[in-house]
Amino acid sequence: MLDIIGIGSLNLDLIATAETVNSLPKERVRDAFRILEDCAGRQADLSDIEEVLSLLGRDSFCATLGGSAFNTVHAMAELGAGIKTGFVGVSGNTGCLLDFKGLMSGLSVDSRYVGCLPLESSGICLCVNRDGRRSLLVYPGCNRRLSVHIKQNFEGIVRYLADARMLHITSIADDMAPEAIAGAIEETKRRNPDIRISLDPGLAWVRNITPAIIRLMRSADLIFLNTAEFRLMAEERGGASDMVMACRIFERYGLKYTILVAKLKAALKLYCRLDDGIAEMCIENRIVSPDRINDATGAGDTFEAGFLAVLLLKGMGKLKEAAELGSSFAYAKLTSSGDEIYPELANIYEENIRKFK
Repeated sequence: MLDIIGIGSLNLDLIATAETVNSLPKERVRDAFRILEDCAGRQADLSDIEEVLSLLGRDSFCATLGGSAFNTVHAMAELGAGIKTGFVGVSGNTGCLLDFKGLMSGLSVDSRYVGCLPLESSGICLCVNRDGRRSLLVYPGCNRRLSVHIKQNFEGIVRYLADARMLHITSIADDMAPEAIAGAIEETKRRNPDIRISLDPGLAWVRNITPAIIRLMRSADLIFLNTAEFRLMAEERGGASDMVMACRIFERYGLKYTILVAKLKAALKLYCRLDDGIAEMCIENRIVSPDRINDATGAGDTFEAGFLAVLLLKGMGKLKEAAELGSSFAYAKLTSSGDEIYPELANIYEENIRKFK
């Protein structure tokens, strides 16, 4: 039995760190950010990505394998905690030597239901870091094939998912994916009622909440939201309190047994429904000053890796400890660079897990 299976995008991440961007000619950076701003809120074309690469220079970007759900699974597989992981997604041609199947094999991530389309481009996520923030261009590539992949392999994928302890789902640039994933999750829960479902809908799904996405939310035991997503789901434009916004989300989407994990700037806040209303748990968040952030890519995914690792290893009663380890993981990701993050996460895990009785 696998402990956790990720479901989501597989992207080639092209990352320009804040240190690199600050060393580039200012007029080129300005022109690149004009393109990034023009593409905000929509899927990028390959031509958009090529233009930014040309402006800032290909050597300004480091390439790594990512995607939100995969980042979480990758981090958990690197902890040395014995967490058995798997993945469902579609990989394509990255145009370089990086290969998802090869990396998963090296990490012992079960990839039997990762579809391979070597003649199609992989998804691409171009990320430019500056002033403690990141700007993204996302080209979906063969991630748009996920819904077809699930439909063509539905019975096998459901059997595979139902034999896991937990599933972690993130948004994907395929308009039909929410419907396909929701159908697979509902059948999986019918076969294995004890399975836990973790959902990070991301800004893309929160901006366009469809009936299928609501079905996924209602199936979820955990929903992770950042500040912008939390406010959007609550349809808040004024000064309502966090508790009021959480209550709106529970009522608006018919959530019953879900735990909302709100990754807010000043604090981490967890909300769940009790008989007499909504309960709130507040945990201090480790804040990183903008000048110390070199690469924000995947910080939220890394938070979720720490959070979910504690729940898998110590049980659902360790929510406070899960949030604390997740916060430590995210802090490390924001202040580290490159592959050095994985040994650091393993060290943080070892230092903390013994405390969680």
